[in-house]
Parts: sequence; C-alpha cells; structure tokens
Amino acid sequence: MPHPGSTRRTLAAILGANALPVVGVLALDWTVSTVLALYWLETGVLVARGGVEGLFAGRPPATEAGGWAPFEDLADKRGGVVLYDALGPLYPRNVPVAVGALWLVLLVWPLGGVGLSVVGPDRLLAPGSAPTVAVALAGIVVSNAVGLAAAVRRGRYDDRPVHAAIPQGRIVGLVALILAAGAFANPPETATVAGTSLVFGVVVAVKLCLDVGAFLAARGSVPVLSRLAARTQESAPEEPAHVPTGDPAARVRTDRTAVRLRAVGLGIVSAVLPPSGLVAFGGAFLTWAFHGTLAAVALALAVLAVAVLVRVVEQDVLFGHLEYRIYDEGVLAYDRLLDAPQWFVPTHDIADTRTSDGLLGHRFGYDTGVLRLQRRDGGDARLVFLDDADRVLATVDR
Repeated sequence: MPHPGSTRRTLAAILGANALPVVGVLALDWTVSTVLALYWLETGVLVARGGVEGLFAGRPPATEAGGWAPFEDLADKRGGVVLYDALGPLYPRNVPVAVGALWLVLLVWPLGGVGLSVVGPDRLLAPGSAPTVAVALAGIVVSNAVGLAAAVRRGRYDDRPVHAAIPQGRIVGLVALILAAGAFANPPETATVAGTSLVFGVVVAVKLCLDVGAFLAARGSVPVLSRLAARTQESAPEEPAHVPTGDPAARVRTDRTAVRLRAVGLGIVSAVLPPSGLVAFGGAFLTWAFHGTLAAVALALAVLAVAVLVRVVEQDVLFGHLEYRIYDEGVLAYDRLLDAPQWFVPTHDIADTRTSDGLLGHRFGYDTGVLRLQRRDGGDARLVFLDDADRVLATVDR
C-alpha cells in the first residue's frame, strides 16, 4: 500500500506540471500550438521511460514482441544482471518488448511531430518561446528520470511484466489529443479570444485527466481503471529449469572471440538492412544533399559502428557467458553472467547427436563447432561455439 504522503506528493507534482502550460500562456506568450509541441515532446520522454523501466520487470512479457522485434532471440534468456545494487536486476528477456517501445519513438513518434506541424498552422513555437519550452522539457526529463529510479529501486515491477511499465493508454491518449487539438492551434485572425481560450482549456483539462487517470490506475485507487490497466499486465511466472544435483562430469565454455567475430558480421549485415539500413541510406542521402560527401560518409560509418556495437553486446549476452555442464543425468546450459540455468536435456531424452561446423568454422582460424542434441519429441538443443565439438560429443556419449 503506497504511503499517503507519497501519493499526495505525486499528485501535487502532476498538478504542478499541468499548471505549467497555463503559466506559459498567461505569462510567457505561449500559443496553443506551443503547448501541443511540449506535450508531443513529453510523449517521447514517456515512451523512452517506459522502455527503460520495463527492462527491470521481474515477470516474463505477457505477450510476445512479434517476429519483427529487434533482438527477439533475447526473449528466451533466463535470469538478470545487476548493474547497480540499488536498482535490482535488469532482465535481457525484456529487451525485445522494451526496444519495440523505443522503436515507436524512433519511427512513429517523429511522424506525430510531422502531423502536428501540418494540422497546426504556421507557428509550432511562439516567437521567443524556445528557451522557456526547453526549460520545461528539461523539467519533464528530470522528473521522469527521478520517477524511473524510484520505481525500480522500490521494486514496483518485481512481480509484473514489461508491459506494465509502458503506459500505452496514456501515450495513445496524448497522441490523439495532440493531433485532434492541432487542428485548432493558432486559429485565424477572425477567431474569438473566447473560442481560443475554450480550446486551450479543453486541451489542458484532458491532459490532466490522462495523467491523473494513469496515476490512479497504477496505484489501484480506482478499480475500473486498474482492471483496464491490468489487461496487458498479466503473465505467468517463469518455469524454473531443472538443475541436477552433484558436480558435473565436465564443464565446457563457449569461445567468446568467435562469438564477437560473428557479432561483427551480423552488425554489418543489419546496418544495411531495414530498419537500420533505411536510417543509414536515407540519412546519408539527405546529409550528402545538404552538407556534402564527407558528412554523409561520416554518418554512414557512425550508423555502422552503432549497429556493430549493439550486435556485439547482444551476441555476448546470448552466447558469450554460456557454460555447458555435462552430467550423467543430462546436459545443462548455464549462463554465468545472468547466474541462471537456461535449459536442460535429460540423457534419456536424447535420441541422436551430431556435430557440425559453426558459422565461422575454419574460415577465420577458429575451429568452433556445434553439437546438436536431437530430442525424442522432435525438438533439439544446440551447444554452440565449441572449441572441440567432437571431444564434447565423446563426453556426452560416455
């Protein structure tokens, strides 16, 4: 149960933040479209906060991220890594859904700004309002950063999935408000002061209702709102993987150098394929058109470097810390970074075994291979990036 004092402080902060546009219009010569521009910027901050906050959710995602989601292979990873003791573990399995939310910022959110600039005539920012809007935006960023740290530190999402941290209803409501009100922003000279004031009052009131409603739903203060919010927050707890007792007969670790070499190749490929490829080529073309060839090449190389770095981190989390423990009872894959068992195949369930060269094989001087354990139900488990797959096979056969 949240402390009453904490609830009052949060509500006071919400009221104060929503009073800021009123102050801007009355004292700083903001227009309605200036307020909408600030709300649009706040929407991007909310999505980014939800994506980061969701990484710390303790339960598996309530729904799959979808085949298009970046880093979808991480969805099957078990366990979490503690980056800072006060914040608790960060779970790689939440990355696909969280990054999917951030893609909304990178791909869809800018379209909202374009739409606002179209439906809201000429002046998105009133003359001279840019510094005060920047100060307001800085306050929004700081407020959300403090809220994020507090939510994670207090374990608000320890028993909830990643979707609970992403305020989808509030974000959709904000975007709808922005686009709907944009048609009335900066009205023509013939518009009355009363009409413009009415539009502004409705916009501020609806925004306040969205913020207070999201807060009350999260706290469970209003049962109807809480039930609506909970529909996307239900998920079953993660089933534990079986771990045999006693010491294993052998422990085999993956070759991290081979993992990184593969990651570099994947990064180069992903940098030229959509959606990264669209950003790289589109951005390079526009940069070339306005700033010349050197700037365009620099941008393309920057996108390539980021794509490679991201893939190196992803592949290292996936495979770089795996340790295959071979027992008489079966084979266990254990992740030393996440300190969690990943999967277990009992000996009696292994119908067939075979080895093959890995993606690198002998091409780069790394004799890494793959050991495939064919299960009786038709599925299989793979031991990857092995220095000597035949030796591991012999150990399993014994």
